Amino acid sequence: MTSREEMVLAPRRARHARPPLRAHAARWRRAVMRRHTVAAGVLDAALSSLASFAVGLYAARLLDPVQLGAYALAFTAYGLAVTVPAQLTFTPLEIAAVSYQQPVRLRFIRRSLVLGGLSTLLPALAIPGWMLFAPRAIPIEVAVGLSVTAVATAIVSPPQDHLRRMLHIAGVSWCATVVSVVQLVVVATGLVALRLGGAPPWWAPFGALALANLVSLITGLVLARRREHAAAVPAIRITDVMRSGRWMLLTSLVPTGAAFIASVIAAHIAGAAILGHAEVARLSGQPVMVLAIGLAATLGPGIVAAAQAREPRRARRVTTGFVAVIAVAAGAYLALVGGRWRWNPLAWLLPNAYTIPGLVAVTILANVTHGISYPARVEALGAGKEVALTKVELVGNAVRVAIAGAAGVLGAFVIPLGILVVGVVRWLGCRVVLRSHYTGKVP
Repeated sequence: MTSREEMVLAPRRARHARPPLRAHAARWRRAVMRRHTVAAGVLDAALSSLASFAVGLYAARLLDPVQLGAYALAFTAYGLAVTVPAQLTFTPLEIAAVSYQQPVRLRFIRRSLVLGGLSTLLPALAIPGWMLFAPRAIPIEVAVGLSVTAVATAIVSPPQDHLRRMLHIAGVSWCATVVSVVQLVVVATGLVALRLGGAPPWWAPFGALALANLVSLITGLVLARRREHAAAVPAIRITDVMRSGRWMLLTSLVPTGAAFIASVIAAHIAGAAILGHAEVARLSGQPVMVLAIGLAATLGPGIVAAAQAREPRRARRVTTGFVAVIAVAAGAYLALVGGRWRWNPLAWLLPNAYTIPGLVAVTILANVTHGISYPARVEALGAGKEVALTKVELVGNAVRVAIAGAAGVLGAFVIPLGILVVGVVRWLGCRVVLRSHYTGKVP
């Protein structure tokens, strides 16, 4: 080839060499954006969980064991109430939003809040029904105060959670983080104000959380409105939304309903005070669950995609990392706070968590079983095994309710042991279900 031909072909080769460089730069930018999004998602979950932890810490330090047992029952009823709108309407709406174009998702937030907001009212108004099952040792003024504030929280909490998830879906994850920051600040301010104002302590936990959720919800709506673009929002019917959310609702209601039944049985057999001790231990073990939820939010889509594509090796690679992180972190956390010793920060922060020796350690181990069952549950949902997963939940939670009958012997340990059994049964059951999914054989 002559030098003249080289001069002619060189620019062409250069032009052909540019696209790979641009492609590498684009991939690098996408990777950086993903890392920023994951960081915002984990920070959002951590801040929101910290707000709930602050509320529980306030209750643990200012309520006596019987009042704290009443708070535990009301909190379980509250969890049951918020599960209904979350799974029946808000989760299907979030799934629908993923199929829309990016500009449509922000505009869809307000419509989804209107559609799903109606489903929060009836479950929230049913919360005071827990008083019918409460032990007589619980003072009526405590039960009424907890019920009224829990109803208010259950009305605004599901829309606030949905708003934050929709902000992540719309690609403005840092706005969701701002919402959680506002929530945490208002919770802390509200608890201090109620304490200085001399309000009865049983009005403060749910009362501050309701105010924080309302203020942060308004903040999120303002942030979303400022970033909206003109786009047509597709019409969607609430009946179609509820139809798709029925199985998800049933799968989620089983464990929350079983938790309430087990708590009622334990309270009547061994007294409301054991629920108070178990509630403080639950707060001590909460960081393990926060880590599991954060990992599920970031690694869950990859697990779902692997299950849908029937790629067990790919799914196993992600779930193995998930379980390894949970095991290492939980082991370190158990060594730090499992017992009452000099360098344990919870021994000062939550001293009554260690009134019953070993309760915190058993609670952390129970949360570990729940944490390592998360990826298996997500994988089963990705495989479209909602019906089989519901059966697994029924088995595990039936055992949990049966264990509650031994509260007279096991005392406060009956609560974390029930959680431990549910985690083990869920993990084993999901393994069987997934084996049939990948091999095509009926279990």
